[in-house]
Amino acid sequence: MAPTTTRLASAPAVRRPAPFRITLPLRRNDAAPAATEKRRPDLRVVPRARRRRAGLLAGLICLLTFGIMFGLVAFQAKIAADQLRLDRVEQQRSEAQATYERLRLAVAQLESPQTVIAAAEAKGMVVPDQVTYVTPSMADVLAVAMAEGRSPAPPEGSKSGDTSSGWAAVKPIVGGTP
Repeated sequence: MAPTTTRLASAPAVRRPAPFRITLPLRRNDAAPAATEKRRPDLRVVPRARRRRAGLLAGLICLLTFGIMFGLVAFQAKIAADQLRLDRVEQQRSEAQATYERLRLAVAQLESPQTVIAAAEAKGMVVPDQVTYVTPSMADVLAVAMAEGRSPAPPEGSKSGDTSSGWAAVKPIVGGTP
């Protein structure tokens, strides 16, 4: 007698009035397979080493992807922080520029002739009827130069008693002071 193996085949669906449908498998004899039923392919077990390598490779890919994403997020956060700092510096610069412009305007207003004249009149000064210019003599200039410890000798080629060449004779003695 030939050994017979039994296979489970799906049973036709039987409708039941209950909310759950339960179907029971029917047993068929392998000797007479159904013509419409397809044969399933043979399955084999994959070696453990290949599964481990695949798992390790998948883990490394996930770790690498996570590392790259983390680096990108950190880089974007650094860019955002630098942009905030740059915005603050730009705002401070514009505020300083506005303050500078306001102060320049205030200085210009305070140095204007109208403001100076008004301040002088407020202190009791008056505009004179006649303006007199005072020109120091050469002797006075030399006396002041000698009192300050400067050289009293006039430059070569100029006459010591000549007051008409005043500036040319006095400039080397007094230097940069008025």
